[in-house]
Amino acid sequence: MTDLYGPRVWIKPLAIAALWVFCVGALAGAATIITPWYAALAKPSWQPPAALFGPVWTVIYALCAFGGARAWVLSQNAKERRALLILSLITSVLNVLWSVFFFVLKRPDWAFVEICLLWLSIPPILYLLMGIDRISALCFVPYLLWTSFAAVLNHTISGLNGPFSLDLDPKIQAFFYSGMIFEMVVVLALIEGVVLTLLYGYNRKGIHPYQLWPSLGAGISLMMAVRAAVVDAHWSVLTFWFICSLICHTIDGLSRWRR
Repeated sequence: MTDLYGPRVWIKPLAIAALWVFCVGALAGAATIITPWYAALAKPSWQPPAALFGPVWTVIYALCAFGGARAWVLSQNAKERRALLILSLITSVLNVLWSVFFFVLKRPDWAFVEICLLWLSIPPILYLLMGIDRISALCFVPYLLWTSFAAVLNHTISGLNGPFSLDLDPKIQAFFYSGMIFEMVVVLALIEGVVLTLLYGYNRKGIHPYQLWPSLGAGISLMMAVRAAVVDAHWSVLTFWFICSLICHTIDGLSRWRR
């Protein structure tokens, strides 16, 4: 029987969860570019000071890491663990994309739609964790509350400043034209594959291809979609590649769930 109170059982999940939220926070922070455009936006009087957002997100990420690792250890159920992993991946991607829409693309209106999707990704996690451990679920409550507040703030800023147009810095446009984004997508896909391997371990035949191709395919799809939207404005291409990305991760998630 596994000793749930032994330190060895907790070290690996806590380390991976800490690395996970660190990467999410780093990516979101890198996309949070404070420019004169943001400073010029009209903001409500009740918006908290800018210096408060960093510490609040740090506490939220720490709580989510602890709650996720605790649920992982206490579950001891393969399906629950896989569901937790898939839901965490979805909310992490949506978390980073909000900063991209708001600060990089300079579209608070798009960001509001995206943060609504982010909000919808949190209750399923709470529902799953409530069936495993209430303390783990409570650790995600601040995440839900802060996202709710951020959504209201986002909507208010959109109403005070809209309508918006797509106006990107030339350096950002050059970045999408270059091949650098392709290498970043490949590296992130490989990192995800390594993390999944650490979580699930090796099988007798090594890593199955399904552990890597959905992430790589979805990453390349997202890259082409963003380039189409930002550079060429071919929205039909954007829609096509978004659907391909969604199908890839859906198949991947179902294959993991059934196993």
